Amino acid sequence: MPQPPKFSEIESRLLKDGFVMVRQKGSHRIYKEGSRRVVLAGKPSDHPTQRTWRSIQREARWK
Repeated sequence: MPQPPKFSEIESRLLKDGFVMVRQKGSHRIYKEGSRRVVLAGKPSDHPTQRTWRSIQREARWK
């Protein structure tokens, strides 16, 4: 299975799709767009686990 993109790449895609960062606490960044909410929890240079990547895709409705 290919490695998921870095958190910084995911953040760029979220912003391009119209998401806005509404708050941050530590490494947890919360993005919203309408009724959709996505939480990114990790350093921008890290890769999420496969399970976290699937969750992000589901929350952002990319799949």
